[in-house]
Amino acid sequence: MQEALAANGLSDPSIARITDAADEAIQNLRHGDLERWLAALNTLLPLSADHNQTAAWPLLVDLNSDTVAITVEADSADDHEGLIEFQQVTRAALEGLKPWRKGPYQIMDTFIDTEWRSDWKWQRIHSHLKPLAGRRVLDVGCGNGYHAWRMRGDGAAVVVGIDPSPLFMLQFRAVQHFVRDNSVQLLPLRLEALPKQLGCFDTVFSMGVLYH
Repeated sequence: MQEALAANGLSDPSIARITDAADEAIQNLRHGDLERWLAALNTLLPLSADHNQTAAWPLLVDLNSDTVAITVEADSADDHEGLIEFQQVTRAALEGLKPWRKGPYQIMDTFIDTEWRSDWKWQRIHSHLKPLAGRRVLDVGCGNGYHAWRMRGDGAAVVVGIDPSPLFMLQFRAVQHFVRDNSVQLLPLRLEALPKQLGCFDTVFSMGVLYH
C-alpha cells in the first residue's frame, strides 16, 4: 500500500505512519458479519479463465457518469457461457456485500441501486470545485469510495479515502477488483488517526460527516 501511494506522488514521511496504522487496523477488523462479507468478496473470480488475472473479457471502466460503471466490451467474448457464469458469480458476491449505501454502480450486468444517491451530491458540488486535474486528494468519511472514483474520473492524480467501516472497505475492494487503479486507495481509518501536520494533499473532501 505504501509503495502504491509513493508511486503516485505521496512520499511525505507521514504516509508511512498512515499506512502502518491502516495495516494494523486491517489486522484488527471486528464485526459480527465480517466473516460473511469476506466470504462473499473471496468468491470474486480472477478475470480470466486461466486464473492469471488478465481480463479474458475486455472491461470498459467509466468513472465520469453518474453510475460508476464497469462493463464488458460489446461482442468481445467468444466464451459467452463462461461470461454468463462469471457474471452470475459476480452478482452473488456483490449481493453478499449488502447493504450498499454510496453509489450507484453498474458492475457488468449487475446494477447496484444504493441507499444513498451519491451522484446527486456530486452534481450539487461539482460546479463549485476547483479543477481536480493532477491533484492529490484526501476524502474523509469516504464510505465505499464512490466519490473517490468520481474524483479520479475528474482527473485527480491520486485519491486516498479514509473510513473505519469494514463493510465499506470490502465494497471498495470489490470495485477495485475490476477497476484496478492503484491511484485510488481506501484506508480503514478514522480522521483522528491522521497526523496533525499532514502536508501531502492538495484537496480535502469531507461530505456527509460533520452532521454526525
